[in-house]
Amino acid sequence: MPTPEIGEWPEKRQHALALLSEIDSAIPLLSHTGDGWVAVTAGAYLARCRRLVLAMDLLRENYMIDVTNLPLRPLLECWWVAMWLLDEGEPALEKLQADWRDATDKINRLAEMGWDPEQFPRGEKLPSWESISRWVGDRLEASGQANAREYVESTYNSVYRAESLFSIHAGLGAVLNHFTGSTGAVELLPVRADAGDGRGEFLWASVLVSLLASRVFEVFGLDTGRIDTLTINMLPEFPEDSPQLPPHQPPDFPRRNAAPDGS
Repeated sequence: MPTPEIGEWPEKRQHALALLSEIDSAIPLLSHTGDGWVAVTAGAYLARCRRLVLAMDLLRENYMIDVTNLPLRPLLECWWVAMWLLDEGEPALEKLQADWRDATDKINRLAEMGWDPEQFPRGEKLPSWESISRWVGDRLEASGQANAREYVESTYNSVYRAESLFSIHAGLGAVLNHFTGSTGAVELLPVRADAGDGRGEFLWASVLVSLLASRVFEVFGLDTGRIDTLTINMLPEFPEDSPQLPPHQPPDFPRRNAAPDGS
């Protein structure tokens, strides 16, 4: 993800928080209208995305920079599904329901949770996350949003894959930045030393949520003027020559079977 220039950060953060408050006020209006569950389910994903962005801000404000991005991959998945759901409609909802049925069946079988396996029918499974992200990018570009396909693909690789590597799973990426020092004298840090401060990720995630909010509001006939204005005011600047920095910088980690001099 490019490194943004966060000028006027306090003002941009307040615009983002005002956006999230605007969405919060609208949630009760996103009710089922008798025309199917697609729209209200997309609204539920919007509600979830809002909470995940708020969690990012709460963690960052409490100096938990090394875990600020933990909600980022779940948020991105919810955003993809909601955008896919709004365009694909009932077929997408049926896949979501069948996926839930398969998951509850498995948990009931393995852990005897006692959940109702008959809540939804069996059906076609969900596509992969990569497939859903590509589908969303294709539809956005087809609707006139230039370079949307390339942007969404880049997001999948630079955010989804990176957060899987460094934040979600317990591979070496989760702990590399707890090390500091050179090969010959490595020390452990109690707090992982990450490259950023979480501000750019928070604003980026807020923009995603604003795009989803616009789509959901339109479906329910709600005015989008206020959220459009707040989105413009909180946009971070990404200069063309901004370096493509990875979100985490691995240290000089000692290699296995290395000679005493590190060679």
